[in-house]
Parts: sequence; C-alpha cells; structure tokens
Amino acid sequence: MSRSHEGTLAGWQLAIVATMSHAPLLVAWVAIPGAFQFGHVVAMPLVYVLGGVALLCAALAFTSMARRVRHPGGLYALVSVGLGPTLGLGVAAVVLVSYLGSLVSLYAVFALTLSGLSVDVLGVDLPGEAAALIGVVLVSLLSMVRLRRVIWLLGGLLVAQAVILIWFDVRALQLPMRDGDLTAPLDPGWLFSGSFGIALCFAVTAFIGLDTSLNFIRDVRAPGRNVPRAAYLAGIIMTTASAFSAWAVSAATSGQARAAVAPDDVATTTGTTGQSLFTLIGRIVGPEAAPNVGRLIMFTLVLAVVGCAVVLHKAVNRQLSGLALDGVLPPAFRLGARQAGLVRAGVPALAAIGAVGVVASGDRIYALWLGLASGLGITGALALTSISALFWFLRSDEDETDVGGWELRAVAGAVAAVVTGFVFVFGLLRLSSVFPPAGGRPSWLLAALIGTAFAAGVAWALVLRARRPAVHAGIGRPEPDAVPPLVTEPVPVHETYSYHR
Repeated sequence: MSRSHEGTLAGWQLAIVATMSHAPLLVAWVAIPGAFQFGHVVAMPLVYVLGGVALLCAALAFTSMARRVRHPGGLYALVSVGLGPTLGLGVAAVVLVSYLGSLVSLYAVFALTLSGLSVDVLGVDLPGEAAALIGVVLVSLLSMVRLRRVIWLLGGLLVAQAVILIWFDVRALQLPMRDGDLTAPLDPGWLFSGSFGIALCFAVTAFIGLDTSLNFIRDVRAPGRNVPRAAYLAGIIMTTASAFSAWAVSAATSGQARAAVAPDDVATTTGTTGQSLFTLIGRIVGPEAAPNVGRLIMFTLVLAVVGCAVVLHKAVNRQLSGLALDGVLPPAFRLGARQAGLVRAGVPALAAIGAVGVVASGDRIYALWLGLASGLGITGALALTSISALFWFLRSDEDETDVGGWELRAVAGAVAAVVTGFVFVFGLLRLSSVFPPAGGRPSWLLAALIGTAFAAGVAWALVLRARRPAVHAGIGRPEPDAVPPLVTEPVPVHETYSYHR
C-alpha cells in the first residue's frame, strides 16, 4: 500500500471533509423540506437537535474506540473488533451499498438542478441523463486529485454554503409574522404534532457522513486527537445549521398551521430540488430579484453536491483499500496499487447507471427516497457500531483518561444504539408511507437491498472462515503497533498481519 497519503491532513482539514460529506446547503434544500412534507412536525428544529445529539453520542463512542483500532475500513473495522469479523463484513457490504446509493441520489439531484439552470440561464434544454453523466465525470476527475489538494475547494464550498444559509435564515426570521410563529417551533409540546418518527428519520439520515472521518484516519496527523475533534466539530456545525434553518423555515411558514396541513410554500414538491423554498425567497427579496437569487443558490447547490460526492468517492476508495488490506479483496483495490484506478472505475460506472435510470424515470421522488434509504443503511451500521463500542468499553481493561472516562463513552454508545436502532427499524417499516407504491414504484426494494447486502457480507465472511480462517480472523484488525487490549478471537499475529509488510 502506498503511504504517500498518510499523515498529511491537519484536524481542521478533516473537519471540512467530514462536514462536506453531508453538505449543509444540501440538507437545508432537500432534507428539511422533505421532513416538513412527510413529518408535519411543528417543532422541527428540536427534532434536528435531537438527531444531532444522537449522532454526536455515536461519534463520541466510535472515535474513542477508533483511537485503538486505526483502520481505513471505518465502521466495519470497529464492528469486526467489537462483535466479530462475520458481522463486520456484513456491515462493510451495507456501508458500500449505502454509499453507492447516496452517490446515485447526489448525481440525480445534480442532474435535475443543472438541467434547470441550463434552461434558465443559457436557454439550452440539457437532458437530465447527460447532466448526470457530466456530474459523474467531474466528480471522478476530482476524486483522482489528492485529498490535501482538494481541501481548499471543499473549504471554499463550505464557506459559500454558510454565507447563503446565514443570509437565508436571518432574512426569513425577519419576515412579518403572527404572534407565536417564532416561538412555536421551539416549543417541545409541538414535537408530536405530526409523525415524530418520520421527522427523526429525516433528521438522523441528514447527518450521515460523520462516519467518513474514520475512513481517513490514516490521512491525518495525530489521528488519536484530530479524528474525534473533527467528528465533533462537523457534528456541531451540521446540528446548528440544520436546526437554525428548520427554525427559519418553520417560523416563516406560519408554524402551528403546518401541524394539520402542510402549506403550499413548504411542501408542494417532493423536496428533491428545493423548489418549495423559492416562495420564501420571493417574500424575502421580492419577485423581481428572486430569480437571480434563486440562480445563485442553485449554482452553489450544484457545486455543493459535487464536493459531497467527491468526499463519498474518496471514503469508498479507502474502505475498499481496507478490505484489500484485510485480504478480503484483491491487492489491486489498495490505495497506490498500479491497477487501482482501473479497478475502482466500477464505482462511478455503477453510480452513473443508477443516476441515469433515476433521471430517466421522470419521477423526482426516487432521488429523495434513494438518499433516505441509503441513510438508513448507514444508520443501521451506526447502530451496530454503537453496540460494538459499548461492549468494547464494558469489556476492555484499558482506562480512558479523557473527560468522563470510559463510563461516559459507554453511556454515549448506549444512547446512540437506542436512537439509531429505532430510526433504522422505524424507517424500514414506514418507508412505504414516505414513498407510496404508486405508479409501479416498489417501496420494498431498497429495504430488501439493505438486507441482501448484509446477508451477502455475512455469507462471504462464513466462507472465509471455513476456507481462509487467517483472513477471516484478521478482518478489521489494526496494524501490529496499534493492537487494542481486547480482541474477540485469538489471532496469529504472523498470519494476520503478513500483508501489511
């Protein structure tokens, strides 16, 4: 494995990467309208705060564990060490499928937005399928650039999104409102004014991306300190931005009235392109300036989608490299391998096929549903990771010297496991209500895909255990100098780590 990428990033740079894995403008323009449309909860800002706190609890648990398990595989490595390699490989398959689904959803949003911009700005009717391919090619090219050189682009995109969101939220809160519009969204009594479970699903899945910080653990200087800080900072930024934006939208669209009926200016569309917020922009700047402001926001959204997709592509590459290091995949998947670029071309190829299919269907809700279902897959993986971290801290003999000690991390893992487990199960059971099977749309397909991916990973792990027990035992194990005090199975060191040399 080439080590030219290792130890090149500072903690603040990893924080940018982790934040851009769920671009704030994308959350505000897609996830929040979708949450209002299907959840109908007045106190939506509090829902996003609860979702953010749950993900921060998960981050506290898995980053503390990752200090001892420094492996580019991310979540699956932690599950392998805490709950066993068999479940770990099942999680690896779910994460890969979920990341691929997220990429397809991102390319679909890119295509729909770029097509609209091309007609509006250039007067050119760019087919959505062609726009999706443009997005795949652009992201693939940027993914070939070293991460430390892409950081500045990601940082610039993050600043641009922050400026737009702050402007939009502040101006929305300055609109003339009735008494109580400002305070109703912050009243806990309105948490159950609609479907709290569906709203929480949108909130938690919107924050998915904190886990990518684990995939870049070898890219960071002093990972034991910088990876946790980056995950916490990214989580705090996203929680604050999402809750504030949800408050602005909820207050500006007459808070309590939305509990019974979602008004047209919040939920007339599927939420995939943020068109439901253009009414608010018109009220903020006036009908004459609204088109130009809308174009600026849509252009920034296109760039934000590109940055988010680049981060996911690189996270997938590092997870594939981790599986290759473990001997599960051929050596060609390792970072720096001669044939790595050719082998990994399959990821953008699959994403391109999926994006073209979504756009060609003409049903925009596919993009929203695919993104939500992919987020649920990662949420399920986070639930198992939180349980793994809980067992780790309960069974480990090593003392945690940071604030709160191992007890705080065990409690955080338990809280995260309960919340993410609830969201995962509830989301799978209620997908049909969010995405009704009208017009031939199979609402059960992606839920079945998550289960199939997990079963396939577990089945492959069982095959490895029977035919290549040394490889099976070494799945997710760290380098020899970072072996944690607790392992789930006896592992012959000379066999397990031979491929690291």
